[in-house]
Amino acid sequence: LRYLQYYYFKVNWEENMTNDLKGKLVQCSSDVKPEQQEYLWKPFLAKGTFGLLAGEAGVGKTTIAIDLAARLTTNANWPDGTINIWTGGALLSASEDSFQKINKHRSHAAKVEHSKLYVVVSSFDPITQTESLIEELKVLVPKRNIEFIIIDPLVDWVKGDLNKAN
Repeated sequence: LRYLQYYYFKVNWEENMTNDLKGKLVQCSSDVKPEQQEYLWKPFLAKGTFGLLAGEAGVGKTTIAIDLAARLTTNANWPDGTINIWTGGALLSASEDSFQKINKHRSHAAKVEHSKLYVVVSSFDPITQTESLIEELKVLVPKRNIEFIIIDPLVDWVKGDLNKAN
């Protein structure tokens, strides 16, 4: 499986499919063409994908995420010394900690380039305003070269009853 992390498999529904699977939601793996995966920090942060930093409350997940954002916005090397070849913006949505009172200080300590860090306002309600935020991000992300999005905690963006499987 370690070798697979270097490839991102993209399904190409139009080419090289067996006739009985055309137009289906399942495809034979021999029909999938591997593509090279770009990394912000190889092999830890794959570009254009979803990553999850998980752990118990209070262990420093937000601080780690802000540190990674600082390295991206300033082009500093990654924690293991790997040369950072990317520079770009970062977006932070952190509802548990006030940006003004806590995360501004964390980001300052991490040496974030604040002209490249964008923050979702504290009054944002993910239940009622997600669609509006997505529309705003469709413009902001490419315009400001945002390469890293932090959603902390992810559970705030989940709709419905979290105690149910649906």
